[in-house]
Amino acid sequence: MFSLARSSLVLALTGLVFSGCPGYGETESCVRDSQCAPGYVCDVEAGSCVENPEEFCAAPTDCADNETCSRDGSCKVGDCSWGDIGCVEGFICSAADGLWECVVDDGSSAGGASGGGSAGAGGSAGSPI
Repeated sequence: MFSLARSSLVLALTGLVFSGCPGYGETESCVRDSQCAPGYVCDVEAGSCVENPEEFCAAPTDCADNETCSRDGSCKVGDCSWGDIGCVEGFICSAADGLWECVVDDGSSAGGASGGGSAGAGGSAGSPI
């Protein structure tokens, strides 16, 4: 009888310990990204892990019209003048045509910016470079 109680206690404690482990796949429940497997994020509204929907890019043409191929190689809503967006490697942020956009970095930094303004998606910044 004593060994049955001990076995039940061990099983219950094991269940409690492993209930906090990160989930794997889209069927696991979550409340934050860290509970999901690599390559997955938590859809908080649904309460489950889903494949990361982030789009990766290598050039501005890889993203939608209202997005920028950012310095971390992902498509982000907004323009390159935003400090947290910038341009993917090989491109510089320029307002030469009145809109902030990533253009090919030909080695001359004339007209380029590192991305410190605050213009919105498709907008233009009022501050000089």
